[in-house]
Amino acid sequence: MIKLKSDNDIDRIILFDPAISSDNIGDQIIMKSVFSEMSFLFDDHFVMQFSTHTPIMHCYQHISKYDSEYDYFDYAKYKFIGGSNIFKRSVRVIRSDWNINAFDYRFYKDVITIGCGSSLKDSFSTDYYTKNLYGKILNKKYFHSVRDEKSKKLIENLGGRAINTGCVTLWSLTREHCERIPVEKNDCVVFTLTGYKRDVENDQYLVNTLNRLYDEVYFWPQSIGDYPYLCSLSGIKDIKIIPANLDAYEKILKQGNIDYCGTRLHGGVFAIKNGNRSIIISIDNRAEDMDLSNNLNCINRKELQTHLERRIMGKFETNIIVDRSRIEDFKAQFR
Repeated sequence: MIKLKSDNDIDRIILFDPAISSDNIGDQIIMKSVFSEMSFLFDDHFVMQFSTHTPIMHCYQHISKYDSEYDYFDYAKYKFIGGSNIFKRSVRVIRSDWNINAFDYRFYKDVITIGCGSSLKDSFSTDYYTKNLYGKILNKKYFHSVRDEKSKKLIENLGGRAINTGCVTLWSLTREHCERIPVEKNDCVVFTLTGYKRDVENDQYLVNTLNRLYDEVYFWPQSIGDYPYLCSLSGIKDIKIIPANLDAYEKILKQGNIDYCGTRLHGGVFAIKNGNRSIIISIDNRAEDMDLSNNLNCINRKELQTHLERRIMGKFETNIIVDRSRIEDFKAQFR
C-alpha cells in the first residue's frame, strides 16, 4: 500500500532509467531486476522514470521558474539511477549512456546508484569536468551500490561511499537456483553477437561450432546492430531468429533443453536467471570485471578456438558468487 506523505501528497522517487530510449534490450534486463529487487521500497512510493540517454528538459525549460516538473526533482524522497555501464571517462562526448552536463546538476543532485558500473580502465581516468560533475551529483549521505571494485573506488575517489553488491541482475541468483541449472550440454542453443564490436574470425568460429555441436541453433538480436552483423557471416541459413524483444527471448529460454552461448553479457545473465546453462563470451571490461567478482563462466573471445568446444562438450557447474550481506546492507538504508 502506498504511504501518504500527508493528507494530500505521496512520497515520490525519481528513477533515472537507462532502458528508456535505449537501443539495447540488455538495459531492459537490468531495469527488470532493479524493479524486482527494490520493490520493497518502490511499491510504497510514486516512482517517476526519466531516461539517462536523453536530456531531462529542453534548454528553454532550464530558465523557466514556473515549470511544475522542477518540483518533482526538488521534493523527491530519493533519486536512483539503475544499473548499466554508466560511468565514463568523459561526459563531453556527443552520445553517452548517461547524457548529463552542468545544466542538469539540479535534476541529478543527490542521486544514488543501484548496481552501476564503469567503462574506465581505472578509478582515476576521468577528465576534470567529468570528475567535478560526478562529484557534485552523487549522494554523500547513502552508500551507493556498484557492480565491481573499480566502480567502488571511483565513487570513493569522488568523496562518496559505496558497496560492491555486484550487478543487480545477479542478486537473485542463489546457490539453490544455480544448483538447478544443468551441468551437461543440451540439444539446442541460443546465441548472441555484438554488432558494434565485431571480430569476424572468432564470431564466425562461434557460428560454425554451434552449428556443428547442436541440433537446433537460435539467434537473439539483443541490440539493433546485431542481426545485420549476423547476416554478414556464413552458415546462417538454418539458424532460427528470435524476435528482438525480451518476452520472446524468455519464452525460448523457458522451453527447456536449451543452452546460451554468446557475447552479450546481460543476455547470458538473463539466461542464467531463467535456469539455462550459459557460456558468456567476454569482449570488454564489463564481463571481465564481473567474472572476476562473480564467477560467470566467461571465455575471452580471443580464446574461443582453444576453449569453446571443450567447454560446450564438458561438464561445468554454475556457481555465481554474490555477497548477500552487502546487498542487504545497501537495501537496509531504505527499509
